[in-house]
Amino acid sequence: MLAAEVAATAAQVAADGLVVFDPSGVTGHPDHRAATAAALTAAAPTALPVLGWTLPARVAQTLNADYGAAFAGHRPDD
Repeated sequence: MLAAEVAATAAQVAADGLVVFDPSGVTGHPDHRAATAAALTAAAPTALPVLGWTLPARVAQTLNADYGAAFAGHRPDD
């Protein structure tokens, strides 16, 4: 299980926290979403801090328009 691997690695390196994609996976990619879910599951029992990486909505809109991408952006209050 991926969450167990994340938890074991975090413990092994004495991680101070985890950096993950936001719950949308930033691009909606299922692997990105699964990695985020695994990290959140791994961090929960120890209250290890988790920082979600995301894109501002305006940046996502520009990338999508310029490159035909599927980035999910968020408002500052999200």
